[in-house]
Amino acid sequence: MNPPLDPPNAALRISRRGESLGTENAFVVLAEVNGLVRQGRDIVSFCIGQPDFPTPSNIQDAGIAAIRGGKHGYTPSAGIDELRAAAASGMPVLRWLPQIAGDAAAFGVDLVAAVARAAPSLSWRQTYSAQELGLAFLDNYGWSEIFGDSGPLASERVACGFLILGPATHYPRHRHEAEEMYLPLSGTAAWQQGDAVWRHRPPGKLIHHASFEPHAMRTGASPLLALYLWRSANLAQKARLDDVAGRRQD
Repeated sequence: MNPPLDPPNAALRISRRGESLGTENAFVVLAEVNGLVRQGRDIVSFCIGQPDFPTPSNIQDAGIAAIRGGKHGYTPSAGIDELRAAAASGMPVLRWLPQIAGDAAAFGVDLVAAVARAAPSLSWRQTYSAQELGLAFLDNYGWSEIFGDSGPLASERVACGFLILGPATHYPRHRHEAEEMYLPLSGTAAWQQGDAVWRHRPPGKLIHHASFEPHAMRTGASPLLALYLWRSANLAQKARLDDVAGRRQD
């Protein structure tokens, strides 16, 4: 036998957490601002993002034209291709893509060519600032995540993407909690793990970094394109640079 339904006029029960919610502070401030306006005070209000001037006519016209031109509704989950390409084109390290794409000794030539073609529409990022490593390094460094915490494909514990380093670039000693694997696809670079000697790793040679294992890499005459894999419960973490004197390159 089914339990009886509550009568239509029965009061809704709210959880304790729900009852503990207060008033949205933005509306509290807005009420105070409106009270001052009614008193005749000259107020420039920034409450709830509402400006105190009308939308300029050129913006109104552009919005109307966009709607009439069919530019409405949801955008692609990964972003608008034209905007992604424009953003990616501003990453200096991408200037090495033609040389990478032409590498006849690459591991997985078809994959390398596909990455080079798709690169302008991928989202390229940098972990470090110019204050940390200098502009010379940033001009030759960038990575793009395919799946993970910030990639177009979501994953909570595994991240995968591509790293590009320009020629004659030293990626200083750093470490992170995440376990890491690299697979160089184009360009031979020297890698150092812990206090071991530097070893040259050609394309196709798998490299494993354990959790918190310090490591570094430096490229030679050719740029490096490598596939990376991170495994961790915290993919949003940032790599920590070791305190090495003279690591800036500008």
